[in-house]
Order: sequence, then structure tokens, then C-alpha cells
Amino acid sequence: MRDPFGNVWWIQTRIEDVTMEEMERRMTDPVFAAAMEYMQRPETAFFSPAADARP
Repeated sequence: MRDPFGNVWWIQTRIEDVTMEEMERRMTDPVFAAAMEYMQRPETAFFSPAADARP
């Protein structure tokens, strides 16, 4: 979510409880890692000013 000042706020909720081992497994999953890397890039459309212009 982006506020009127351009700050991006992440809203999250707990979906499931996982063990530490499962968290580590998921963090090394290439698909998960690629998705997180994509969202953290500044050029990702979500972060661009043009994203605010979308209906």
C-alpha cells in the first residue's frame, strides 16, 4: 500500500505456523527467492510513480 506521501507500507497476516526448518527451506527455494528479489528492486512497477497513476 502506498500512502499519499509515496511511502510503501507492507500489510501482512499470519497464514500458518511453520517450523524453523521449514522457514529455512522456503528461504532457499529459488522461486520464493526470485519473487522476493523482484519486489525489492526499486524499478519494480509497484514502486514507480506510474503505479500511482493506475486506475
